[in-house]
Amino acid sequence: MKIVVPAYFGLEHKWTDSDGRPHDCWRSIEEARNKVSIVIPDESFPTLAPSSLKSAQKQFRRCRGVGQKVLGYVHTREKSGDDKPARRAATDILKEIDDWYEAYDGCLDGIFFDEAVYWYDQESATKPNDNSAETFFGGLIKQLKEKHQGATSVLIAGQTVSEWTVQHSDYVVMWEEKYDVYLNKYCAINKEDAPVSIPSWWKNSKYRDQIVHLVWNTCSVDDMNNAIDCARNRNAGNVFVLDERKSGYDHLPPYWEQELNH
Repeated sequence: MKIVVPAYFGLEHKWTDSDGRPHDCWRSIEEARNKVSIVIPDESFPTLAPSSLKSAQKQFRRCRGVGQKVLGYVHTREKSGDDKPARRAATDILKEIDDWYEAYDGCLDGIFFDEAVYWYDQESATKPNDNSAETFFGGLIKQLKEKHQGATSVLIAGQTVSEWTVQHSDYVVMWEEKYDVYLNKYCAINKEDAPVSIPSWWKNSKYRDQIVHLVWNTCSVDDMNNAIDCARNRNAGNVFVLDERKSGYDHLPPYWEQELNH
């Protein structure tokens, strides 16, 4: 089992272990070496001041040097407050990708496409250049890889029924929910926003190393261990378990070191 870390915090941020001792977040990630498969710094990093940018470049190189992939965060939906946010223009998304590579040339391994595949926008392509989710997001990934050879993609597609997601993207976040929902309401969501049984391809072993599960509101070490055991049994090769998520993924959990033992 590998750990994927949404690192939505600054270079100086600390986390506190279960004994109340503070630790440097980025150093702890780096020290985890290749137990961490992917690190995702947030969208603020391309606009850091020059001195901070240089420090971030050095940190990213150190992470890459121990076998971790560093992927830039890009949001793919309009921030409208709508309960069905529309896709951003592809040109705007591609410009943001360019900004990441301009700021971190030689320090970046790819892009994390957040807010991508939702229940109302997960259609497979039926013809070339249609308006389907597969054409749109598959096209973004194709352009990323054509412009940046060897780039890695991660696509958010929580509870999708659409297999095309794992056929286009190197990694897919198949689950992002609270611990109690993960335990008791594990299901897919169809195009009518209805819970359905998981598709057979979710359990296909050939996709195991691509599948990511993010589980939060996991308050104890025992619950964290249980969540990771569930992830393993559910064919996820990558996971991140967090205690609280009041302000997003803004810290490492107090059981970080125990989480790495998996």
